[in-house]
Amino acid sequence: MELVDGEDLTQVLTACDMTEPQMAAVTQQSLLALDHLHAQSIIHRDIKSDNMMVSIATGSVKLTDFGFGAQLTQEQGEYKCRRQFDSCQLMSILTTIFF
Repeated sequence: MELVDGEDLTQVLTACDMTEPQMAAVTQQSLLALDHLHAQSIIHRDIKSDNMMVSIATGSVKLTDFGFGAQLTQEQGEYKCRRQFDSCQLMSILTTIFF
């Protein structure tokens, strides 16, 4: 798992005014992260600014807190949601998500 030296997006927004290009970059990175998860049939289920870490050094955005996350599985043509991840599954997911 990667250590992000920064603050969550809520703290960043409280401390300073973001420019439009900065907001666009945060939005783009957040959507790319979600696209990556959804391509693996993973849903986060708790998207909010508190769960987005912004790196002080690079400005990169990382999606955090997968406590409500779930893996979708397809059964008989319908998607089913496996409730939540156990600790081992969560660590596996977090160490393989690169965005």
